[in-house]
Amino acid sequence: MAFDADIIGTWGCLPKYYNDVLKWVLDGTIQIKPFVETRPMSQIKEAFEEAKAGKLMKRIVLTPDFE
Repeated sequence: MAFDADIIGTWGCLPKYYNDVLKWVLDGTIQIKPFVETRPMSQIKEAFEEAKAGKLMKRIVLTPDFE
């Protein structure tokens, strides 16, 4: 997620903050697009291989393959 950061605690948040965090993502206060890449579910094997090898630069979100 972050390559030049010190981790103190977790990257998540307590469930009681989910509504606020979702609101901030939706209104643009928190930007996630620079850190996320979507790929079709059919690329799951490649995504896991890249993750295991430490080659991912962004968080992968797998989406359903629609034909």
